[in-house]
Amino acid sequence: MIGGLLGDLASRGAQADVTLVDDDTLTVSLDPDGAASITADGNHSVHVRVAQHGRIGWAAGATRSVRDIVDRAFASASCAAAAPLFLPAPAPLPAVMTRSPGAAALAPRELLEDARQLRERLRRHGWRLETWAERSAGAVEVGNTRGVQAAYDVSLVGMGVEARAPDGLICRVYRSQVTPLESQDVAALVDEVERRLLPPLLDEGTVVRTERVWFGPRAVRALLAPLLPRLIGERRTGRWPELDRRLTLIDDPLIDGRPGSRPICDDGVPTRPITLIDAGRASDNILDLTVASRTGRPATGHGWRRGFAPPRAGFSNLVLEAGAATNDQLAAELGSGLYLADWSFGTAPNPVTGVFRAEAPWIYRIEEGAVVGRLDGVVLTGDAFELLGRVVTVGSTAEWVGSALLPSLLVDGVGVELRR
Repeated sequence: MIGGLLGDLASRGAQADVTLVDDDTLTVSLDPDGAASITADGNHSVHVRVAQHGRIGWAAGATRSVRDIVDRAFASASCAAAAPLFLPAPAPLPAVMTRSPGAAALAPRELLEDARQLRERLRRHGWRLETWAERSAGAVEVGNTRGVQAAYDVSLVGMGVEARAPDGLICRVYRSQVTPLESQDVAALVDEVERRLLPPLLDEGTVVRTERVWFGPRAVRALLAPLLPRLIGERRTGRWPELDRRLTLIDDPLIDGRPGSRPICDDGVPTRPITLIDAGRASDNILDLTVASRTGRPATGHGWRRGFAPPRAGFSNLVLEAGAATNDQLAAELGSGLYLADWSFGTAPNPVTGVFRAEAPWIYRIEEGAVVGRLDGVVLTGDAFELLGRVVTVGSTAEWVGSALLPSLLVDGVGVELRR
């Protein structure tokens, strides 16, 4: 299909590129009563970008409406401001594993067994549980009128649980990868939920103070959030934050079997690893074709064109280099303090200043290296950029959080408000 579509676009006197996505997802879930449901969904979409008379337009939608989408892309270009678009030429692609035949072949019966196994391992605690398992399989095709035409198959398997404790605390945990999940993956999910919900709820009254906090890998992903926009697009002339020299962040689309892996981006540019932060200093930014064409810099292979969103630059697999401290050493270094397993800023922080005030769903009190209980009603405050410059220790054990591989960080000077 993509070859004929590109031929039609070229015949209309346009430079053009196209992304086609075919994906079928199967989800099996178990409700709190153990009743099973099966959901099948599909994504069969096309994203068309055209450049004609020095103007760029785009449109996207279901592949069954491709003629209408092409017409809308030309209409978009006719009313757009003048802008350059330099399409890439064909080039060799790197090798990376993005599909597992075993994952693509998973049937409802096998997914149901995974969801039930996860549920049975957690039922003994008397929590209210919802579990699910899913798999998706399909293909991505990209091409342009300059001769690029490539395709790669994709698969993804995920498993998750939402557990509600009697005191109302809700824990949601999810894991995903290209290959089928194994029994050790189920065990890791069970262990994570138990570590979060089993410690007793503490009551420490109302306290406002500054603490040393151990950020687990999931919480580190949130802590990095305000920094990431500074690594997308054109280089910024503003002052780069004073980050700890032990922080090195890499974007790597060529890690086998991870959700963000791919050999070619949606702009038709071959992918490659990029060091974004090197020893605390800004090293490079990711660029999609739109910004690269405007600034005269080479695109980095990070173009994303999916769904109904305009072309943009996006990360693949983020890897924060691990340190040397084991979990036992982190606990000893923390002494008496707080452990934050998961966290989300919501609409905060300000991406320019990094200043935040955000509630944590739960946080754990550690005394003499051991967890003694958990706290709710906790609000964390501070400046994310300053905190990333006050790192005490970097953990040696990194964990995958979606498409990010992250270690723990021990950080000084976090504002903590405990309200009970």
